[in-house]
Amino acid sequence: MKKILFLSIFLIFSIVSFAQSQQDYKDYLIENIEGNPALDNYKLYVFFNINILKEDAEYMAGRNLSSDQFSNLFIYGYEIYRTNKKSQLMGQAFKCIDMSGIKKVSTYQDNFQGKKFYVVKIYMNNGYLSTSGSPDVRIENKYEHEIKLNCKQVTAENIKKSILKLAKMNGASDAYDGNDLFN
Repeated sequence: MKKILFLSIFLIFSIVSFAQSQQDYKDYLIENIEGNPALDNYKLYVFFNINILKEDAEYMAGRNLSSDQFSNLFIYGYEIYRTNKKSQLMGQAFKCIDMSGIKKVSTYQDNFQGKKFYVVKIYMNNGYLSTSGSPDVRIENKYEHEIKLNCKQVTAENIKKSILKLAKMNGASDAYDGNDLFN
């Protein structure tokens, strides 16, 4: 009887711990991606099932989502403004990524107009939900996505690692670090 009680408590603790771990990774990504736009006239946003309504996620994905698809969804988007005062919107775009379909995540440094920034690049397996576009146009089955960030290398690496951890927690057991030379 004591073994059953112990196993029950252990199982409950494990489930709660796993859920909290996912929540912590999602919170980290929201805070660190939204807080580090590559250019001053960009505004970034990140959505998971914890901070978006299912109907809004379905609108952005351009399709109805099952409960599993909704819980695996990672939405990254940005708005581009004419100036850094963010008063005149020039355009917006977003990417809807099924975390269970992530194959590889890598980082590299790039520059644009003399400004250095880091890029977190996400590669997808074939056949998983992956949409890129704007409110009017959607491109289905895009297999590479980039997140451009104005941050330190350690922050870009931690974002990459957090995306990989979430991908593995959501079923992408073969997802790997694209910067690891031994893969």
